[in-house]
Amino acid sequence: WNLFDMFLVVMQLLEELMLLLSVLIDGPRSFDTSKATSNFSIMRVLRIVRLVRVLRLMRVLRLIVELRTFVMSIVGSMKSLVWAVLLLFMMMYVVGVYVTQLVSDHRIADPDRLSTSEDLVANWGSLGDAIFSLYQSVTGGADWGDVV
Repeated sequence: WNLFDMFLVVMQLLEELMLLLSVLIDGPRSFDTSKATSNFSIMRVLRIVRLVRVLRLMRVLRLIVELRTFVMSIVGSMKSLVWAVLLLFMMMYVVGVYVTQLVSDHRIADPDRLSTSEDLVANWGSLGDAIFSLYQSVTGGADWGDVV
């Protein structure tokens, strides 16, 4: 197969060289890719043969039991991963509702403290902001000290 690969690469280089020569001889105005490549159908057939070689390699990979076991265990764990992510987002939603309610109560109880109120509103003023701030804190996008 190594000789076949080398043959395909050489044929591709020859095709590119012929296209370049046709552009140089006829000029760029007369360059038509459909006309220039219509004479190279043999090279297209060789490319298809190369694709068949890749498919043959895929057939061999099916026989590797360890790889197949590894892939199947990853696919099997996806269900647990989805439930864990769903539980994490539900927890962030509940905490976001609670913190948003606390910030609203704090702003209503003490409207004179605008400096702390502005910082709180920026991160926890609405439910969407609260969930986003929690998400940033959980994933490392923002330090917990910066959002509190």
